[in-house]
Amino acid sequence: MLFGQAVRVGCLRQKLGIRAPPDVNVNSDSMNHLQRDSWQCLPPGTSLTPTNRPPTWGHTAARNGVYIGSAGIYVMDKSVAGFIPSDLPTSSITLLMSKQLSIPPSGSRASFLETSVGPATLILKERIWVGSDARSASVSKSDLQKLEEFWQPCAQLLESAIQVSVSEEIDDDGCEVLYGRAGLLYALLLLRTALASLRDGGMSISQTEDPAVRAVTSLCSDANVQALVDDIMKRGKIGAREYQEELASLRDERDKVPPLMWRWHVSRYLGGAHGVVGILHMLVMAPSNITTTYWPDIVGMVEWLLAIQEPLGNWPSKAGRHLYYVAGGTATSQEAKRVSVGKDNQHELLQWCHGAPGVLILLSAFLNRTAQSSSLTITSSLRDRTIAAMQRGGELVYTHGLLRKGVGLCHGVAGSAYALLAVSDALDSRENTYWLLRAVHLAHLATEYGALERKGETRVPDEPYSLYEGIAGMCCAWAEVLVRLGVPSRGVEKRKSGMPGYDDL
Repeated sequence: MLFGQAVRVGCLRQKLGIRAPPDVNVNSDSMNHLQRDSWQCLPPGTSLTPTNRPPTWGHTAARNGVYIGSAGIYVMDKSVAGFIPSDLPTSSITLLMSKQLSIPPSGSRASFLETSVGPATLILKERIWVGSDARSASVSKSDLQKLEEFWQPCAQLLESAIQVSVSEEIDDDGCEVLYGRAGLLYALLLLRTALASLRDGGMSISQTEDPAVRAVTSLCSDANVQALVDDIMKRGKIGAREYQEELASLRDERDKVPPLMWRWHVSRYLGGAHGVVGILHMLVMAPSNITTTYWPDIVGMVEWLLAIQEPLGNWPSKAGRHLYYVAGGTATSQEAKRVSVGKDNQHELLQWCHGAPGVLILLSAFLNRTAQSSSLTITSSLRDRTIAAMQRGGELVYTHGLLRKGVGLCHGVAGSAYALLAVSDALDSRENTYWLLRAVHLAHLATEYGALERKGETRVPDEPYSLYEGIAGMCCAWAEVLVRLGVPSRGVEKRKSGMPGYDDL
């Protein structure tokens, strides 16, 4: 059966899940079907998102953030450029400057995704990219003028965000990715990645006279990143002590406290958006010379996450009392071996914001960082147990299939697709692309999202055209799948990347 036909039969039979995984022996005909369907899905998806297009839907065009605002559409346009017809409308950098940016009032409201830090970071990134004469030729004169007008206020905004984030009273709150300090850390790491690209392109960063490059270099300096990491870690230590005090009266629980813990408001969330996993992800992605001191605590957190993985392969959404706990890791335990990942559990949260997808992206980054840095070491036992946990969680994400909340990155199938791509990055080889094929298959299933919405089998998100809730995020995932499959893009050569706004460092 051709790949496309198998997908459609699987969708009709199992509705939103792939409870009995279909054959993913993808031959050349199957791959052609996949490339065709993904490619054909991109233009409608991208043209529906309201940027310079008429703002007919929702509030996406009226908001300037990355998560559900116009800045997220700008991110999508950058991701899919080269895979869509050149005559389709795309975002101008002026889209990011169309709304007033506001200085974050506190470190708990200083993230890339949900505050003005996001658009400001993207403006700075674009400004340093077009700094050379060769690159500026591809940008309109009006956009260049706008960049010159806006980059300095953006640099000042980020400087203010850093200062307020590291100078507030220390507690265990306000560090998560979606709104807080880990989201600001991502912004600094993204700018460091942009500077590294300039350096790889031949620019001497230390000797440049470009004031924007010099300002960005100062913003994301080791000193600023170190100060932010130090602050996040101090808060994590406080949170761990408070968690330990809460469990002290429980004899069987008191020795199961992790070395770090954070809260968002009153809850100790664990997921990628509000919780421990997202914070750890940014710490893992920080420069090794900054995180080496804290590496034992980070390793201890990974050990704890392996221990609280549920037998089916998912992770709980919150830390509290009486967590499922297997010392050494659930995935290698006898209990896990007795439970099939195909066992249904309709009530579990299995999405990037809460659940296995966010943890899988973290564990992939963790393994890849240890492979790249001689100072970030782990034992062979921990490596094996991490791989087992990823395999267990990855199978669950894949067999769970499409999600009822739609196709977005946060709580939809786009986040699941990026999670499987992350597993592929860590575990696949040139000879064995087991996880890549599953990511590709899941992304291909998502090309049916319109029919599923019309049938009421999946929800239409509140912001259906946004990056993190809607189709814009899925467009990024489709484009990334095409990159992984080696499909050539028009213009600039595409390199493989991770989930935009989170893992694309």
